[in-house]
Amino acid sequence: MKRPVGVILTAVVQVLGSLLVLTGSVLMLFMPVLMRGTPRPTPPSPMENQIFYGVAAVFGLFAVLGFLTAIGMFRLKNWARYSTLIFAGLVVVMGLITALEFVLMPVPGMPSRAGADSSAAITPMGRLVMAAFPLGFAVLGAAWLYYFNRASIRSVFIQSDTGTNADAKGILVGGRRVPLSILVIAAFSLFGAIFLIPFAFWTRANIFFGFIVTGYACKVITLLMGALGVYVGIALLRLSDMGRRVAIAANFVYLANTVVFWFVPNRVHQYFELYGQMVGAPASSAIAPETTVTFMRYSMLMGVALIGVNLYFLVTRAGAFRAESAQFTSFAQ
Repeated sequence: MKRPVGVILTAVVQVLGSLLVLTGSVLMLFMPVLMRGTPRPTPPSPMENQIFYGVAAVFGLFAVLGFLTAIGMFRLKNWARYSTLIFAGLVVVMGLITALEFVLMPVPGMPSRAGADSSAAITPMGRLVMAAFPLGFAVLGAAWLYYFNRASIRSVFIQSDTGTNADAKGILVGGRRVPLSILVIAAFSLFGAIFLIPFAFWTRANIFFGFIVTGYACKVITLLMGALGVYVGIALLRLSDMGRRVAIAANFVYLANTVVFWFVPNRVHQYFELYGQMVGAPASSAIAPETTVTFMRYSMLMGVALIGVNLYFLVTRAGAFRAESAQFTSFAQ
């Protein structure tokens, strides 16, 4: 079957983007070595190396998924269309929130007091230019959402991929038709647990609802959160209504934790200071710069947006869970 030009261009963009992300992953792996002995303009984070390795792992995973999606896109596999739609939605959300951060968030070097050096200031036009780049990615994601949802494009993939496990009711997973949105939420829950469970064994301190927790209590809480992610991911894939309710409750807990974090930024300073003392870091490097705390707070906007999307689909897709529960009840009788 002849491939539409838009599909070919999308596959090319996915390959190029995956190569760029893979390069970033390799760079993050070697960043601790490259930055060794390099003077920092601000004190480094006590978890700097772990952050670099974590970012490298995330980048590497997205690069692999990008390459696989590009291959599936070129072969007109319907799952690749769904993968592209998921990625496009993420690009739209991240692009819009990042642009908002560039417009509103204080930027290092920008004077915050009258009489400060205005040569280092970033003008409103400069902020708009900075916001234009993530907005461009958001526009690209929106274009993909429109293009791959067109009936003519959907029919191309459906006719080419006759053995597909996806249809209008969802994607076949373990004999169940799981709605695409629920599948994505489950995948992210399991993906988060993959990083959270190992993190529980070496973390020394963390912040929960504005309280700094250390020692075994911190490890246990983090481990339980990872275990909760595993349960929610598996339960959603099984279309368990109880799992859906637990997922809704967990998202409200995450939302409450995010709101508390927003209103107690001083706890971040205390956290860095305490963590630095625990790892034996110099006193000067145990203090988080104001810009770091501000960036972390505004980054929470992305988390709030994702939580809102999760809650929307968990509530509106309840019919699929109830249908599965009714089918299981009738089969048991």
